[in-house]
Amino acid sequence: MKLMSEIQYKIDFIGEVLLNASGCPFIRTENIMSLSIPQEALLKTLAAMTHADTNIQQIEVEAVQEIMKAELGVSVTSADVRMAAHAEFIENRQIHKYLKSVLSQLEMADKTLILRTLRKIVLIDGKVDPNEVEMFNNVAAALKLSAADLVQL
Repeated sequence: MKLMSEIQYKIDFIGEVLLNASGCPFIRTENIMSLSIPQEALLKTLAAMTHADTNIQQIEVEAVQEIMKAELGVSVTSADVRMAAHAEFIENRQIHKYLKSVLSQLEMADKTLILRTLRKIVLIDGKVDPNEVEMFNNVAAALKLSAADLVQL
């Protein structure tokens, strides 16, 4: 069953890459184009965390989808999440640079939402990888959140 899931994932990913002629790291460019900066920051950060332990699990992808819908009312496909997780800036672990570049456009509520939901992704599979801890800390630093801010999560 797991092998079939991995094969389907790779087929989906290859199909998304081939179909995505726009250069945007998402198959449905009309969807990502309609996201605000805070929404895009949340999606990219959560997607990056699914990849932090180098093993994107379906449960993590589904959690990102659920969070985007529940917190923002935005529907994203598993393809959107997977493509975001494989985008070049994530592969190079550059999510903190992206967040620093949009920091001035994020309110405190956006920043705390990112970290609060990021925590859910870290814990969703029942184990915490050291790379996930490092990424969480880097995201908190990029968002310029203090220890006091983190306690409130």
